[in-house]
Amino acid sequence: MRTGTIVPLSNGLWQDGHCHEQALVRPLTGADEALLHDAGGFILPAERVTILLAAVTLSIGGMGAVTQEVVRRLTIGDRERLLLALYAASFGAEIDLVARCTNVSCGERSELPVKLTDLLAAAVRKRDGPDQTIMVAGDSGTLRVRFRLPNGADQEIAARLAASGLRNAADRLLARCILSVTDEQDRPVSVEAVLDRLRYTLEDVFRALDPGTDTESMLACPACGHGVLVLLDAFSLLTGEIARSDPLFSDVDRLARVYHWSEADILALPVARRRHYLALLDWAGPPQ
Repeated sequence: MRTGTIVPLSNGLWQDGHCHEQALVRPLTGADEALLHDAGGFILPAERVTILLAAVTLSIGGMGAVTQEVVRRLTIGDRERLLLALYAASFGAEIDLVARCTNVSCGERSELPVKLTDLLAAAVRKRDGPDQTIMVAGDSGTLRVRFRLPNGADQEIAARLAASGLRNAADRLLARCILSVTDEQDRPVSVEAVLDRLRYTLEDVFRALDPGTDTESMLACPACGHGVLVLLDAFSLLTGEIARSDPLFSDVDRLARVYHWSEADILALPVARRRHYLALLDWAGPPQ
């Protein structure tokens, strides 16, 4: 039986008219770190996220194998939730973030504790299908806009386009998510013709329907009690935590020399377990 952390998905993954509402994620292993290391210099962060999540996600609802293509279909917010759950399963559910108080009379720089389990407790959204429809009013009449939420595939494409301009990338992502636009007489309207009119409305709607896209936490400054809003980027947290430890291949070399384990055996260890063995060596020295 496969074990891991159950993660409720805010929007879930639709297939054949059914929404799969939770995922099962296992902790990071050395093999996952090696995967990120090998891919790091050649692909963008959004693509690295896809590779990593496909490796550590054991299941999504009752679906079969979780491939990269499956992970790309998840909304950006649900991908972020899986990354936060992966961090919690691998390194612990509480982190300390360094932030400066925004109270002008304080400005204290402090470590603020964040419980990732609180951020992952959001309820699953109940919908009749993966598509949404909104009415957008304007001087030239009301538009009926059918859309879907941005997913991992959109994120990867936008990341590649960002090199040629952030606005171009944002517009391309938005246009990909608009499925149809019709006017008050139910006549089709060109997406490009109304993109400027729809941009800010849809961006707000995306943020409301997929809140994990921007993971925020309101914390109290320990010096003055003022509320400090902090923004979390789960992938940056993960890569930062990985970078804190000794380089992966140095760990492998050290454990292999002492315990005579194979590289495959060492890389298969969860990261926390590998660090525990290394800490034992630091504390007690090599086994006799």
